[in-house]
Amino acid sequence: MNKPALLPRERGPAGTLRCASMALLALSGVCLLSGCAYFNTYYNAKKLYDQAGRSRAGFPDTAKAGGAEAGLYQKSSDKFAMVVSKYPSSRWAAPSLYHLAEATFRRGEYQKAQGLYEDVWHFYPGSKYANRARLGFALACWRMGEHERGRRLLASITSAESRVMERSAFLYALIGQSMGDTAEAALQWERFLYQHPKSGLANQARFQRAQCLVSLGDRGGAIAELNKLLSSRLRKAFRIQARLLLASALEQAGKPDEALALYRSLEKTATDQGDLRTIALRLARIQASSQDPPQARSIFLELAAKHPRTETSAGAYLLVAELWEQENVMDSARAYYNLARQESPGSTAAEEALRSASDIAMLQALGSLASDEKAREQNAAVQFLMAEHYLFQLNQPDQAIEKYGLVAASYPDLPIAAKSMYAAGWVQLSAKADTAAADSIFSQLVGRYPLTRYANAARERLGLPWDTTVADQEPDVGLSVPITLPLDTASVPRAPADSVKAPDPAIPGLPDIKPRPPGEETGKEGMIEGTK
Repeated sequence: MNKPALLPRERGPAGTLRCASMALLALSGVCLLSGCAYFNTYYNAKKLYDQAGRSRAGFPDTAKAGGAEAGLYQKSSDKFAMVVSKYPSSRWAAPSLYHLAEATFRRGEYQKAQGLYEDVWHFYPGSKYANRARLGFALACWRMGEHERGRRLLASITSAESRVMERSAFLYALIGQSMGDTAEAALQWERFLYQHPKSGLANQARFQRAQCLVSLGDRGGAIAELNKLLSSRLRKAFRIQARLLLASALEQAGKPDEALALYRSLEKTATDQGDLRTIALRLARIQASSQDPPQARSIFLELAAKHPRTETSAGAYLLVAELWEQENVMDSARAYYNLARQESPGSTAAEEALRSASDIAMLQALGSLASDEKAREQNAAVQFLMAEHYLFQLNQPDQAIEKYGLVAASYPDLPIAAKSMYAAGWVQLSAKADTAAADSIFSQLVGRYPLTRYANAARERLGLPWDTTVADQEPDVGLSVPITLPLDTASVPRAPADSVKAPDPAIPGLPDIKPRPPGEETGKEGMIEGTK
């Protein structure tokens, strides 16, 4: 019997569903394999990144990675870059680009990192990483000294994760303090502590605020902040720094006995050599304060001999120089200022010594002039140039304002007085961003010297109409009498007999302040604006 031919089977609903399910499963498998590929790349990159950052400190951490750490950051960067380039639309692209920027920052490539941070908020503006990237960009600005740029960007972060907002507020205050805007920074730190009392950055913010208050002369406020800080649980190294600042505030507040007791206690607990040298210098300072000048100088010189070529020895020589200056022995003072500069170039003590040595050099130059009327004009010109030296060479706007004001007060009948007042107002406005102080100076200038070009420039700043009858001449700050500032590289005065080592004459000298021809503007472009 013949077998019946097999007819095609009709596909029912169940068969159709099975086929569709198989097709969907195959397609899902392909997608899953693709997703796993870039997720695994991201996962491995993040693992390397986290491994590199295990020893990292808290915010703000700007230490440049080196050695094995830098190598791990580089490997993670390569993998993050692969995710971004091959899968730019994936959910892992934004975090990969952000961490690529972070790894680049930690390798010390700050400008390159800024470009990557900018790409994050440009290509992924709705991502949570956009504001994180703005914060990172601002941190790079702070690291490179681009303070105003950093603050502008931080001000644009108005709605973000609480951690980003907290760190942005902290960095904004820190940048202000770095700019020297101490009063504003103190207010920003106070605001931070009010808005983020339980923040992990609160203790550091309180310490920074105390530093600002010490600089502003509010020792009582600083002592209160530091006592509050020290009542908290702190890491040992940070506690020592807080106690050092407290001891300094007590010393400046006229409480040497309390400061001395605290320094003695710190001497037993501190282990860092830098801290121990700082304590030794401050103990010497308190001890010397009760001695006559020769004995005080001996204390500082002995300390400098124990810690040569350190900031401690520079600070000791600076204090010796100040003692000689108080006795009006300028040659010896200048010798020790020069020695302080050589001991620890770039230190705070060296910068302060440079300013003091510059003042002495200018005083010696002024003393060499005759006492007639022409010499009086020359004295005014020299002091004006000294103000510019503070502003443009030493980057000390406060001292420049003081010098400009001194010229205007000492020589009110000379044409240079109006120019000095305008310069002081310009520095208040441009370097200090103190509009109220600048407007006050400009108003005084208009009242005292109404028929001068600088009064017209001040009127423009104040939004007032010009006086079209003004036809004065530009004051001449060129020197017709040759003035040679005593350079450090020439003949450095020999140190007095109580010196433990003779100053080395091979120390860079002061910038040469050359006379300018009549009518030529001084300083940077735009120093005197609104003049014809």
